[in-house]
Amino acid sequence: MTEQNSGRKVRKTIQKKPSTSPQWVRDLINGPEMLAKRMEGLRRFREAGGKAGRITGQPDGVRKRDWIKIVAKAEAKADKVIKAMADKNIWEADNDVSSKAMKSAITIMETATEVRLKLAAAKTILDFTQTKPVVKSETTVKTAEEFLNSLIEEEKDGSKP
Repeated sequence: MTEQNSGRKVRKTIQKKPSTSPQWVRDLINGPEMLAKRMEGLRRFREAGGKAGRITGQPDGVRKRDWIKIVAKAEAKADKVIKAMADKNIWEADNDVSSKAMKSAITIMETATEVRLKLAAAKTILDFTQTKPVVKSETTVKTAEEFLNSLIEEEKDGSKP
């Protein structure tokens, strides 16, 4: 709270509350066993290259070892699909990079949990495998005289008032 002191408000200092946990818990947390446990966890984190935790794309609730198996199955299926597309002349890889890109797109489509990612991967695959319809457009160039004659003919026919 505040007090009045010569016309100026002075803020009271807040006293730090003592810990409510029992002494044996504080001793356990600050003891040498817990320090060794924390240091072991830090060492494992550093050995993992600072990348401990979930893999990119791994959904919450799926173990890392299970996710690695799921991705491996999806990559195997992608290889089969690419081979089948090449056998049926649907899509042929121009180089190694295009083959890797198609494999990645198929793998994402098989493993992604977000609908947005699946749709983006499907669109990419369809863009490169399906032929797009040919749009024909006829352009006729008329001279000014032909344009005026057509207007006069339309007026004689009564199609325009």
